[in-house]
Amino acid sequence: MHDEIQENSIMNQELTADLLPWRGGSKLRQARIRMGYTQAEFAQKINSAESTVRYWEKNKRVPKWNRTRREAIAQILNLPIEEILTWFETEI
Repeated sequence: MHDEIQENSIMNQELTADLLPWRGGSKLRQARIRMGYTQAEFAQKINSAESTVRYWEKNKRVPKWNRTRREAIAQILNLPIEEILTWFETEI
């Protein structure tokens, strides 16, 4: 029960470096490639810079995904938001 409450509160917050460390670069890359997008195409779809996507995929930057951005990325990659949340290291 406590885990469900914690997960729900995380889903409603912005995911930033202060909240959870990012370790999902390879998963993001795999999902992007599976959908047939280059880094440039994916970046354009999410209204971001190609270099930002590149840094995310190399785990050099933490995505600052507010709820709207998470939903858009989930839709573009055809994934549930819950799966995207697993790309963040939850054991701090």
